[in-house]
Amino acid sequence: MDKAKIKTILQKEFKGLKNSGKIVSIISSPENYNDVVKISLSLLTKAKSNGVYVSLNKGAESIGQDLKKDNISISRLYFIDASGSKCVNKDNVFCVQGPKALTEISLATMASIDTGKFEFLFLDSLSTLLIYNDLKTTEKFAHFVMNKLKGFSMVSLIIALNEEDSKQLVSVVSQLSDKVVKIE
Repeated sequence: MDKAKIKTILQKEFKGLKNSGKIVSIISSPENYNDVVKISLSLLTKAKSNGVYVSLNKGAESIGQDLKKDNISISRLYFIDASGSKCVNKDNVFCVQGPKALTEISLATMASIDTGKFEFLFLDSLSTLLIYNDLKTTEKFAHFVMNKLKGFSMVSLIIALNEEDSKQLVSVVSQLSDKVVKIE
């Protein structure tokens, strides 16, 4: 799918979400994943929204560089870097041990949300957890975090890949979401 079509779909799906408290799962094909992430963040930050970006598969520094290359401002983003890569705590970056540290990830996420400074949460990508944790543990984590998010007025975007290894996880996440957007 080309970038213009992805952007059109996401613009339509994101319309009216601000401060709605909705949980939106974006199920992407691996081929469209990078475009989905960049377009989603571009739309959210252009809407002058502050957000928490929980990164499970790439370091905050690397993400920041990628986004800047595409003229996407990172000034409104607070990163929780759970990628396990080399990380340095800064004003806008909190480092977590890695994708196996699910309790630490959930505590850091909830602590950042509790500040009331953010309008959205962007969790990238839930499927990554399956590399480091078994399915049951990952499902419990998703269930816990998504149920906690329902108590906030912020929009939560959860990215998952539509691939064989993630099918059961995608099913659970879809059931807990207010809206599911598929980008094939």
